[in-house]
Formats: sequence, C-alpha cells, structure tokens
Amino acid sequence: MKLNSSNENKVRYKVFILMDEVQLTLKEGVSIDDFLDETDLFSAWEEMIPEREYPIFIMAVLNNIRKESITDTILDSLTLENQKKKSNSPSKKKRTHASYERITF
Repeated sequence: MKLNSSNENKVRYKVFILMDEVQLTLKEGVSIDDFLDETDLFSAWEEMIPEREYPIFIMAVLNNIRKESITDTILDSLTLENQKKKSNSPSKKKRTHASYERITF
C-alpha cells in the first residue's frame, strides 16, 4: 500500500525543504564532509528510508536533485509494504510506521 497522495505530497515537500536548507548551509562555505559530520538533519530520515534507497536520498539532497524519478523512488521506499518487509528482516533493527511521526507533516 502506498502513501496516500496527500501524505506523499507532504513528504515530497519536506524533502525539498531539506534540500533548500542543505543548499543554504553549503553555500556558506561549509564542506560537505564537515556538514555530514556535524549535522543531524538526516537522523529521522535515516530511520524511515530503507537502507537500499538511503544513499540515493543523501546524494539527491546534497546535490539538490529534484528529478521526479528520483524523488518517486525515495517516496516509494516509504510505502507501508516496504516498511513491513524492513521490520521483518532478521538482520535489521525493527522499525515501525511510528517513525513517520518524527518528521512532522
């Protein structure tokens, strides 16, 4: 089951807001390495986005890539079905749908 269109649009908006915030910080002259070492902006996202898509998410945010196919891939990874698969994985720490609440919609 996919996120409903209202939630999907809110999450997409939150991703774009994050991109804007990261770009503003990087334009101040902070190196990407220093930024990644010092920021906690990605913490809640890391808990929500499956490991496979997380690097795509980070690269898209750092490079301000707003291509629809990439954002759709990220949003698709947040489906309840994918979250259930992830939470049932024996090698992964259990994650629940409650993780969505960490990022305010």
